[in-house]
This record gives sequence, structure tokens and C-alpha cells, in this order.
Amino acid sequence: MAKQRVPPRPGESAEPQPPRSDLPPIDDPAPQPYLEAAEPPGRGVDGQPAREPVRRSASKTRRRMDRYDVIGAVIVGLLVAVWVVHFLLPTPPPDNVPDLNPPSGPPR
Repeated sequence: MAKQRVPPRPGESAEPQPPRSDLPPIDDPAPQPYLEAAEPPGRGVDGQPAREPVRRSASKTRRRMDRYDVIGAVIVGLLVAVWVVHFLLPTPPPDNVPDLNPPSGPPR
């Protein structure tokens, strides 16, 4: 069942108002003398432009394998092994095809 709107009381607006804070607005933050002024980014201590960071190429960067990498490698290895064995094993003869070369001799 849908909620019915309650008509506003005399002196109230029809639109709901967001809750007000009792704190006054902050125009300018208080000075903090214990903080040092920061240098603008990209400049070294001597005022010269900072060097660009050295990035290693992707081929030289190597991450250690964690346990989830090992679990994934084991699962892939098992799938490859099952696939290889599936194609290497001989196929059993079909049961629903009559034998083309019946054994010679009297039937037993």
C-alpha cells in the first residue's frame, strides 16, 4: 500500500527540507603553524625540475607467483593432460556394429 502524503501544517512548507547543521560555516581554515610549506610538484630541492621516474619495461619486471597462480597452473596442466590422454588412447570397438569377419568354424 502506498504512503499517503500528509498535508503540511500551517506555517510549514510543502517541500521537505534537509536537516540543518547547528555549526557555523567555515570561511577560512585556522592557521596551522606546525605544518611546513610544500614545494610544488615536479621541482627538486634546488628548484630544478625533478627527473622523470625510471620505469622498467614490462619484459624485465617479474612478479612472484602466489598460491592462486599455482592453483591456476595446476588446473591448466590437468586439463592439458586429460586432453592429451584423450587423443592418445585407442578407441574401443563399437558394440552396435555387426562383425564383418565372423570367426570361421562351427558356432559355439
